[in-house]
Amino acid sequence: MSMALRAKNNNEPKLKQTLLDAGQKTVDATICKRCGMAYFPNSAEDKAAHAKYHNFTTSAIRLRNFKHQYVLQQFLDGSIYMIGCTSPASEQKKAEHVRELVDNELGITTPFNCLWSETKAYFYIEDCSDIVLGYCLAHIVHRVHVLDLTDESNIDTETEMNKMLCGIARIWVHPDHRRARIATKLLDCVRTNFFFGIVIKRADLAFSAPTDDGRQLFKKYTHSNRLFIY
Repeated sequence: MSMALRAKNNNEPKLKQTLLDAGQKTVDATICKRCGMAYFPNSAEDKAAHAKYHNFTTSAIRLRNFKHQYVLQQFLDGSIYMIGCTSPASEQKKAEHVRELVDNELGITTPFNCLWSETKAYFYIEDCSDIVLGYCLAHIVHRVHVLDLTDESNIDTETEMNKMLCGIARIWVHPDHRRARIATKLLDCVRTNFFFGIVIKRADLAFSAPTDDGRQLFKKYTHSNRLFIY
């Protein structure tokens, strides 16, 4: 071999093997047809991340094609929408469907008699995915009882309010997004938007048969040991 040819060969870049061939069936990313996530099936970490995301997106409640005029508040991770008496029947049907799904998850079997002239449904929706992260159903109530949280056996069953109150019939947050203040944002939105021109005091909200977790949430939210329940 001539010196010139040897010098040329020495100047050529040397190729290095950067991926070990251990008999993998594929080294390309796989895109899940149902949830749309791209992941590497041979990576345990990727498979676990995909399983979590897949379960979240395929089991999630979605609301699509909402009109912009229903947006009440916007945040970095989503927006709060409202459906009420002036909403089209098609939107009201969507709200009813979401309530049925939420009731099923919460184990509520008592039907809710929805009178749209007195009811508003609020949805915290993730903008990028249309997934419902939080839901609150509010309606007008006329009669409530007073629950003393310091002594829950002490319920004033004779209390009847002569003024209209805003009752929280349902409050729900997606399990993967709890403790992110979504319930607080929804309740704040209800207080400022339920009655036109009136901001409801936190302690003046009424709650429908709250669970133990619900009592703790409402106690923390209202900053009161007294709850209106119905």
